[in-house]
Amino acid sequence: MNARTYHVPKQTALKGRHWALGLILPFLCFYFAFYLFFGPRGLVAWHKTQDDLRLTEQSHEELKKKRHQLESDVTLMRPTSLDPDMADEQARRTLGYMKPEDVVIDLP
Repeated sequence: MNARTYHVPKQTALKGRHWALGLILPFLCFYFAFYLFFGPRGLVAWHKTQDDLRLTEQSHEELKKKRHQLESDVTLMRPTSLDPDMADEQARRTLGYMKPEDVVIDLP
């Protein structure tokens, strides 16, 4: 009996690797694409951060205006440069006094 030996070509072994790469490569692409958009530092999070930044900057501008107004009121109330109209306005607001000809418009 003559036993024949069969030699497996290298291409057959490589076909198995190509088959595995065919499954793994699309999965890896999907994984990285998903985290590119929806990850904690992805595009969706970046857009949310930009919106939050825009709202914070608007709030900051409003607070700067309010602070500037308060600083000007404090300047008018200093003893060295007391404005009589400002003192009268503050006293009337605090004590609730009015003259008969006064028209009161309360603003929040």
